[in-house]
Amino acid sequence: MFCNQLRICFFLVIYLAVILTRTTSNHVTSCSGDKSSRRACPSSQSEANFKSSCERYSCCWDATTNGVPWCFYSTGGTASTTSSTTTSTTSTVSSTTNAAGPAAVSLEISEILDKANETEPDALLGIVERELTTEELSVNAKSIVGQVLNASFSVYEARRNQSSKPTVGSWMDFFTALIRYSSLKTNENAKLFLKYASTVLLNEFNTPFMNESVMPYMILNSMENYVMSLTTSLLGDSYLEEANQVQVLNFPNVNISTCYQDLSRGDCDVISDDVTAFSTSTRNPSFLTSITYSSDLELFSDISFHDTPATLGSFLFSVTSHFDDVVNAESNVSIVFRKLAGVDTGDASLCAFVNSTTGDWSSSGCFLASENSSHVTCFCNHNTSFALLFLHTDLQFTAAEENYFNVITYIGCGTSITALMMTICSFIFLKLTRNKRVILHINLATSLGLGQIILLTGTRVETGTAACKVIAILLHFFFMSSFSWMLMEGTLLYFQSVRAVKGSVNFNAMLGFGWALPVVIVGVSLAAGFDGYGTDRGCWLSLYNGLTWAFIGPALGFIIVNMILLAMIVRIFLKLKANAKEGEWQRTRRAIKAIALLTPLLGITWIFGALAVNQSTKWFLYLFSIFNSFQGLVIFIFHCLRNDQVRKAFLKKYRRSFANMAPFFSTVNPSSEITNVKTTSAITSTPNFPRKLPITN
Repeated sequence: MFCNQLRICFFLVIYLAVILTRTTSNHVTSCSGDKSSRRACPSSQSEANFKSSCERYSCCWDATTNGVPWCFYSTGGTASTTSSTTTSTTSTVSSTTNAAGPAAVSLEISEILDKANETEPDALLGIVERELTTEELSVNAKSIVGQVLNASFSVYEARRNQSSKPTVGSWMDFFTALIRYSSLKTNENAKLFLKYASTVLLNEFNTPFMNESVMPYMILNSMENYVMSLTTSLLGDSYLEEANQVQVLNFPNVNISTCYQDLSRGDCDVISDDVTAFSTSTRNPSFLTSITYSSDLELFSDISFHDTPATLGSFLFSVTSHFDDVVNAESNVSIVFRKLAGVDTGDASLCAFVNSTTGDWSSSGCFLASENSSHVTCFCNHNTSFALLFLHTDLQFTAAEENYFNVITYIGCGTSITALMMTICSFIFLKLTRNKRVILHINLATSLGLGQIILLTGTRVETGTAACKVIAILLHFFFMSSFSWMLMEGTLLYFQSVRAVKGSVNFNAMLGFGWALPVVIVGVSLAAGFDGYGTDRGCWLSLYNGLTWAFIGPALGFIIVNMILLAMIVRIFLKLKANAKEGEWQRTRRAIKAIALLTPLLGITWIFGALAVNQSTKWFLYLFSIFNSFQGLVIFIFHCLRNDQVRKAFLKKYRRSFANMAPFFSTVNPSSEITNVKTTSAITSTPNFPRKLPITN
């Protein structure tokens, strides 16, 4: 009997020990009090254990709208368990129990603000780190975060004009650390955070005492991360029902837009007077956030793009397509920038972005879709901070220099057009149109003359209009035609001299190529970049997207080929027997004369434009303007007026007229005078080749 009683007592002691052990290690007070801590289950494996732990001790269990389970614990409780999940919960409850509470925090912050002109951001951050856990979402926690935010801005205002004030780097560290706390992620606190963060960081960066270790792109990155992290807090709980509704926050330095984008129901269009944008991505649905920075900020006062000086031509605009905190890598964005008023538009417009790693400006993945006098449309295939840049070449001109160029252009082109018309009329009137070289001269003079007429006309056309676009296309075609006919001139001269003994060229094919080459070049250029013709900077090809290479590339190609042909022709010219017998000086003079005569005809003077690359070589542009503006006059003098064939035809046509008029000017016997007229000019349109070479046929 005694043994049985002893046995019962033994089991009773063991039972009580087990109960006491469970109670001691896993005690959580009732959930009847205020909920001060909420913990999300970290993984699906933990959900069952975590929920079971909540239910076992009669704690509050809840599931949010997105299906993530949460456990609630009351204010006075303390939990302790041997499992990893309960241990995490224990630390949360313990920290909450040791918290001073909003009232005590308010008193502490008041004491700090009494010495605001000496307070560092770290002191305020220390309060948050001591009072809260990063995942705490109680009412008290939200209140404490709000108080700290307001206090931080008061400290900033008190110290902003001090030389020893906190650096922009220390403020960035403060806001970056604060964004980790869940109690910040309420609609009210999120708006407060973004207002203060944008004001402090952007203002501080523009002050003379800024921390030089912080670069502009770092601030942009931080702002993008802040907005992305607070997107759902800004949109509120009803964002699923209000898809594609853009929420806009207007702060002193920035405008922030957030949207929950469901492409099956439409787009999130960010629309303002300065920037209009929409984005699409392979991830649907997704969140779209954007930041438009004020033009008054000087984040990028000294800009260069691949060593080319540039100015900011629009508001800086950051756009990010993401889901939660993961950026959608495959996304496309279309942005319409309004050009800033009063900004030098430079020589070219460029759709560019700030590299988030290096801070350099780049245009990779972006292109300019369209442009007019007030707006530019850009397409990019990624997310980042975009802007419109106005590029400036190293060549800068004063008002006086621009006036000189205008005078040279008007006088030179006017004279050239007149001379080319006289050249064409002379060839036709003297019936020399059966000569191959004369036919090429007529085609060259026609294309060059029409090009210069359109050039002068284009100076009176308003830029950015349809008429300006037509002028640009016609200029491209006729100037390309001029280079094409210059190439034909060089080719014919080569075959008539160097390769005369091996056969002649197919002249009909040359005539076809003369007009076909510019048609192909301009046609391809139009198909590739029609919008690049006739920009708001002038009725010519846009300097952006390489469209000007549709002119520069072929022109340089024609010039290089003609230079090679010219070198071969001069080489053969100097080897002729008639020249071989002369001295070195005489041969050099003849070579120089031949080059001088053929250079304008072959368009080699255009190379001066390519040599003007900076201020030190700017004088090449004066040579370029003079030689090419008067190109028609040079062709008329040396290849028409001083041409043997033209002079002979002129004398033959007017022989009788001169004979009848001779008595009025001289007492010399007219017939003998005309008989002894020397018809061979010392300067001819071609070198003095042997008669066996058919130069003029």
